[in-house]
Amino acid sequence: DGIELTVIHNLLQDAADPGRVHIGMADNGYLLSLEGGARFGDDGPEVTSTMRTLQAHPTDPKRIVGAGNQGNGQWVSDRVWRSDDGGESWRKSGEIAPGVTVNSACFDPGDPKTLYATASGEVGPGKGGVYVSKDDGSTWNWLGTGLPAGRAIFHRELWQIGREIACPVPGRPVALGIDAGEVWGWDGTAWVPRTKADGGNDLFADPWGRLYLADGSG
Repeated sequence: DGIELTVIHNLLQDAADPGRVHIGMADNGYLLSLEGGARFGDDGPEVTSTMRTLQAHPTDPKRIVGAGNQGNGQWVSDRVWRSDDGGESWRKSGEIAPGVTVNSACFDPGDPKTLYATASGEVGPGKGGVYVSKDDGSTWNWLGTGLPAGRAIFHRELWQIGREIACPVPGRPVALGIDAGEVWGWDGTAWVPRTKADGGNDLFADPWGRLYLADGSG
């Protein structure tokens, strides 16, 4: 019924049920369509006023992880959200670190209770870097060994960027430092530089272990 002035941060379609479409927005938060995107809003819960990114588990698209705010009406993203029923209900994770922006989160394909998330700010424990939860988001631990300490590599602002974390292979997440213009891969003990990405702005892993990088410089 028309288009209002708004910002859609991301869009996700259910791989097993293409009629189920999820969008994450500024101001309006999360919206669900059960009609292939023809209509949004009536089928999903009001859980947050900003939903920054959404990703589904590669083998169970009803399990979704999102990054957003606490429903406080602010243009911030500082929490991870989880749904096990295709977006019909959500629960909020524990705090990752104080004062950081959490622009993206993803599942480990080998364990649906293991989540990874990026945090803005200077890299260091309790500050910026990558965090991991092995209890479905209840608690988080810093996973930043090998990232450039003291540098801010993950984006703080919400606008005009995509995802910064993906996990194509169990236990081996890959991170895109949008502000640093570089991609790192976790080798089991530390992060290792993989490639430069001066215009990198989105990172995605498909269910078959392939990794995709969107780069504004081509």
